[in-house]
Amino acid sequence: MINLNEVANKISEILNSVDNPLRINNERVLFDVATEGHRVDSIAVREKGKNAIPVFIALAGGENQPIPNLNQQSKSINIAIYYPIIYKDIFVNLENYLDNAIVGKMINIGESTGECLCNLDTARFGEIQNLDLEAFKSFVADKYEKTVEISVNWFSMILTLYATKLGDGYIFGNEINYALKMTYFVPNISIVVNSNTYVRYSDEDKTINNVVYYAYRRTILGGYEYIYITTDATSSNGIAELLSTKNKIPTYSYSTNEMVEQDYKVQSCVFSKSASESTVEVDIVRSNAGTGANISPIAEQRIGVDSYAKNVPNITNYNKSMIVYPKLTQDFWLLYITFYNRQILDYIKEMTLIKKYSNGFEYDYKQIVLQANESSDLGAPYIFTLTMGDSK
Repeated sequence: MINLNEVANKISEILNSVDNPLRINNERVLFDVATEGHRVDSIAVREKGKNAIPVFIALAGGENQPIPNLNQQSKSINIAIYYPIIYKDIFVNLENYLDNAIVGKMINIGESTGECLCNLDTARFGEIQNLDLEAFKSFVADKYEKTVEISVNWFSMILTLYATKLGDGYIFGNEINYALKMTYFVPNISIVVNSNTYVRYSDEDKTINNVVYYAYRRTILGGYEYIYITTDATSSNGIAELLSTKNKIPTYSYSTNEMVEQDYKVQSCVFSKSASESTVEVDIVRSNAGTGANISPIAEQRIGVDSYAKNVPNITNYNKSMIVYPKLTQDFWLLYITFYNRQILDYIKEMTLIKKYSNGFEYDYKQIVLQANESSDLGAPYIFTLTMGDSK
């Protein structure tokens, strides 16, 4: 079962971690955590004395899932944090830290509780009214053995922690992680400026004031005309930018060791598949994922032997599907979305799905994306639904 005292210990550990960015007068904030009949013993908090922030943990509810032997139990636990109102603007930042530390995470609560899948609701803030200050003073004196100055206005921040655990050996979907690795053909990219096409010519690249200017040229009467951009056409970000934007990438001309920005920008680009390859990998953020096996059988019934037909495996197909959340600051998704929208998915040479279980088991699958459905519903996160099958 989920032990409330162990929850209090874990919350104290998270709040008093050096990772907690909360600071008052450039000093770490110390939290004095207690629950009914239990107070987390902390030398640092004791030494801080009356300046420590009181935190009270209380059980709000829970339930057992009626599935024999699964031992699934959920509990909701209120976390009340009390602080002087003068620190109100500082403590608003605490919610973001707690969200990052707890929401959707598997957390080892303690020896008897074990691993729990945890979540937090949004914080509720409120001022402790004058009529309640005497009761609050008595509460702090009883639970924390310290006095508070009731001439100072106090504020409360209340969150609800949701913790769910399973019996030993059972796991949540959160304990299976996926990654995708993509090997792709790097495009040969030429840029179109003022309706003229300029091809890449690396021999004339320039570095000025630590900025690299990539050279492109076109043939004109008597020689070449050069133009420069600061976008690297071989990088993931550069490929995505060049294939996805119009009239946004600045152009430069070179004159006596200086680059002069031009009034015109890159209108578009011309590209083709090259023999050069590169690989990117990303950890997948997903809401669900599933794998399946589809076996197409043939029926066999031997005359005089079998009284009915029996299935014999004939063709076996394995497939994987998942709903993923692309992060547009990651190279993998910048490239994949670019190839998808430019309708050049054949630039993807190979895709590998990596599946990792919390017990250390790991599996790699060479895949081909059989179906990719983009969803950009208003008010909802941007997602892709990917269906994949084994490739040669």
